[in-house]
Amino acid sequence: MRSCLSGEQNCSDRRGWDIPGGHVEIGGTPAQAALRELYEETGARTNSPAFLGYILIRLLGEKPDNYKYPYPVSYMVFYWARINHLEDIASNDEIRTRELFSPEQVNEISWIKENRLFYEEALRRAFVTNLDMLSIHDAE
Repeated sequence: MRSCLSGEQNCSDRRGWDIPGGHVEIGGTPAQAALRELYEETGARTNSPAFLGYILIRLLGEKPDNYKYPYPVSYMVFYWARINHLEDIASNDEIRTRELFSPEQVNEISWIKENRLFYEEALRRAFVTNLDMLSIHDAE
């Protein structure tokens, strides 16, 4: 099992490897945004995004200049999904490339270190789903 991350080397903040993500478009849903951003940043196709969790963001004090998120409260919503197909992607203004990482490699990535519980829960759900799929296949 591998994790697909996007290399957002072309962003002004140079975050390095990151999970795919972005904003919900007007009239869209978080699940639609997850599918769109996953494809745009990794070339990955899936038809099964599943809600994983969220982080509540509450800013105290004045709204920062150029702050582009809802103020003073917003949420980061996380999904996990099985990748059905990976298409080629081209470098653009957001990402340089994508990479598939083993669980051992992923442990060295800053975002994963800082958000360990989300990553571990996504792995757990993927593992449980694998077991369920194997059980169904064995029963046939």
